[in-house]
Amino acid sequence: IWGAWLTVMLGATMFCVEFALSSTAADYDLGHLIFLMLGFHALIGIGEAVITGLILKYLMQVRPDLVVREAGDKQSRGWIGLTVAGVILAVGIVVVAAPWASSSPDGLEAVGEQLKFGELAQASSSVWLEDYSLPWLGDRWEGVGTALVGLVGTAVVFLLTILLTRGLKPQAMQRSQGLS
Repeated sequence: IWGAWLTVMLGATMFCVEFALSSTAADYDLGHLIFLMLGFHALIGIGEAVITGLILKYLMQVRPDLVVREAGDKQSRGWIGLTVAGVILAVGIVVVAAPWASSSPDGLEAVGEQLKFGELAQASSSVWLEDYSLPWLGDRWEGVGTALVGLVGTAVVFLLTILLTRGLKPQAMQRSQGLS
């Protein structure tokens, strides 16, 4: 749960570092930028932590073996079915919820508006899926574009997860084999 909050804070901190290294940083009060970024994102991180906590609580009730595995336990049952169900759930959330996502500015945009560095943003033809939209769909199909962009993001995260976890063994298996 702390990890959910901390990753949001680290992302905000890294933006501040990158902004400080940029050529326009001298025009802005970096202390104020850091204060606002960490303030906004501390609240966003609390929301992320609550969501993570609720998901973990639910998993501990229905499938505790996914969260905690004892040494010597066999591999989690039905992982393929669970993965398919997870992907279907993620796709369903993206398709249903994404078109109704808040049009309010996110943390970075809110800070950009307050410090007036939002005007520095320039349209770029090299940015893919800018502002969660597909330009060829136009404004009339904005919700469909947002859902499609969400599907692309979900697919990318799923594929990266598969690639990054291919060589990993569960910790319980490593301990039982004396590998930890």
